[in-house]
Amino acid sequence: MAVGDWGLALQRTFAFSFPDCDKLPPPVMPFDDVAFSYTADMAAAIYKCVNLGVDCDSRVALVGPNGAGKSTLLKLMAGELDPSGCAFLSLLSGAVSR
Repeated sequence: MAVGDWGLALQRTFAFSFPDCDKLPPPVMPFDDVAFSYTADMAAAIYKCVNLGVDCDSRVALVGPNGAGKSTLLKLMAGELDPSGCAFLSLLSGAVSR
């Protein structure tokens, strides 16, 4: 910052312009045949064959008792956990697209 005659700091003004961006086509975050288990036993899976999509305009509320899998679903969405394939459809691999 430059200093003026009276010892005051002079401020500069910067102008930024950003181009308008297109809206992303839905779904922005699809869950396609997602299954998840913390163990290798898919019979104990928390999620089996989950199919859902989250759009830019979506409002999502996760409500449930302790241990229902709310944090696990958020971790799957954030990519902190990797989904397994659907236990009932062995040819499909579960996928969460970001």
